Amino acid sequence: MLFAVFGVKEYVILALAVVLVLFALVNIFLFFRKKILQRFALLRYFYPVVRKTAVYYDYYLINKLEIQLVSNESLFIDHMLFGNKYIYV
Repeated sequence: MLFAVFGVKEYVILALAVVLVLFALVNIFLFFRKKILQRFALLRYFYPVVRKTAVYYDYYLINKLEIQLVSNESLFIDHMLFGNKYIYV
């Protein structure tokens, strides 16, 4: 029934349009891939670097530190690295 309304030419154009839209979406994702991954998976990429630094230089590492402030607020720090001279947050 569908072939009676549309000819083969319209289906080819429709398939080509769908392929072009999918190709454009994939290219947009690949172009912004690094920024998207950095935004959502930063801690997963950042933690091994901090951990290796702490182990190699024998620094003290605190993960997921939550400090209670005065007015029922809390300060959340993902990593705190205590070095010989500095504290890296």
